[in-house]
This record gives sequence, structure tokens and C-alpha cells, in this order.
Amino acid sequence: MLVAANAALLVVCEADGDEGLAARIGQLCGRPARVVTLSDGPAPGARRNRSVAGDEPLLTFLTPADLAGGLVERVFLERATALLDEEPTLGWVTALGDGAAGWFGRVLPAGAALLCARPLVAHAPLVLRREAWQAAGGFDEQLACAEEAELLLRLVEAGVGGAVLADPAVRAAPFGAAWLDPLGDEARAASATVVARHQATFFAHLGDAVVGRERWIKELVRESRELARRLADAEAELAALDEEAAWLRR
Repeated sequence: MLVAANAALLVVCEADGDEGLAARIGQLCGRPARVVTLSDGPAPGARRNRSVAGDEPLLTFLTPADLAGGLVERVFLERATALLDEEPTLGWVTALGDGAAGWFGRVLPAGAALLCARPLVAHAPLVLRREAWQAAGGFDEQLACAEEAELLLRLVEAGVGGAVLADPAVRAAPFGAAWLDPLGDEARAASATVVARHQATFFAHLGDAVVGRERWIKELVRESRELARRLADAEAELAALDEEAAWLRR
């Protein structure tokens, strides 16, 4: 999978980005970058496959949450693309959703154990070699979600390794399916299909899968507590403003 250093990057955005996004990403990563909006299609995998037309050697997929969370300004894209330049045997680089102090920026070899430990439905930052995407036959176009994790599992099982950058920027919802409930029947069916398809891999790494999901539950609890704190602060501020308005009306 040897490609030229500073290989061009295709950025597929789930929604329209601002006009300067390609320039900002190009400057951050030190390479040409082209930004396109996710194509229409019957399923997320089909939408992704239709979006990557072109010849850029590297592909990435961004959501509005990625952009709002400052992913472009942080180091993931820069480090991920540089790592693929430096390590020609790697087919992809993704992120590990863990907000624990001290994890940010660490590079971990991404084998089947780490993939089994990640949520199947969630979207994580990903930079993928076009060659790896082609060799795998693209994203599964039949799945309602989980096509991202399923593609990476296929790559690992085919001997195409990757790496993980420890980074807390992970979105709970799937990519390209804003209408889909991550806890609904369609998401559960897609997850069950992926587990059944890769049953031997999950069985071999059952402990990692259980521990990984426990870690994600703790992370979601932490995030929910933070949201509750922000809501309480906003309600207290609103109450103070109401009191001030009442005093001014006297």
C-alpha cells in the first residue's frame, strides 16, 4: 500500500461545509484536500461508496459534530495522515473514544481486539486508504448502520492492519443516517448482522468486547452528567435573569 508522501485527501462531509474547509484541512495536513458532500443513496454504505469518486489516495468522513467539536483544528487529521505517510503497511487510522486523561494522542496498534471493543453503530474519526477501501469492495450497502466498523473488521480479517489515535471525539449516532435511532430496531438488527458475520472474531475477543462496552457506558454516563451540569447552570442563569427583570418592572 505504498503511496507518495503528502498524498491528497478526499474529505466527505455529512452536511455542507464552509467554503474555507478544504483550505484549512489542506494547511493542517500539509497536502491537497478536496471536500465533497455525502451523496444520496438508499443506505449509509451506498452513500459513502458513491461519494468517494476521484483519485485521492486518502479518504476521511466528517460529521457536523466533528466540525463543531473542533476536529479540524485538533491533531487527529494531521497525525492520521502523517502516520499513513510514514507507515505504508497501514490501511487506515481511526480514533478511540475514551476521554480518560493521558490518552489523548497515543498511538495504538489496531487489531481485531480494539475493533471488537468499539461500539458498532457509533461514528469515529477515520482516515482510510482508497486502496484498502477498493480491496475490501467498499462499504456494505445493505446495512442500515455499522458499515464503518464492519469494513474495518473485514480489513483486519484480511490482514490489512491499522492504527488508533486515542482521541475522545466520537459521535454516538451513525454516519450518514441522522434519521436512525442508535437504540432502535434497525440499529440492533445491523449490529446483530455484523456480529454474526464476524462471529469467530468476536468470539476470539469476547473479553475485549465486554470491557470495551463497559468503558463506553462509563463515557456516556460522564457525558450525560456534564450535560446535566450545563443544563442546571443555564436554568440558574435564566432564573437570575427572571428575578432581575421582575425587579426592573417594579
